[in-house]
Amino acid sequence: MALGHQDVSLVFIELGAAVVGLAVLARIASRWGFSAIPLYLLAGLAFGNGGLAPLNFSKGFIGLGARSACSCSCLC
Repeated sequence: MALGHQDVSLVFIELGAAVVGLAVLARIASRWGFSAIPLYLLAGLAFGNGGLAPLNFSKGFIGLGARSACSCSCLC
């Protein structure tokens, strides 16, 4: 299924917002003096399936990347 230009740009905007959000969580955890992993887990609960705001646009893109990485690692 081919994605339109607007769909692709929404995927990259969503992924960029997720990366910036994780960076902000890491900065907050660093400032408070503990590991960022608990905040990452809470963010995963908030934005995952059944969460407050699920990330729908990038689901297929991330799945494709995960399958590609898995098949590349099996070849090495």
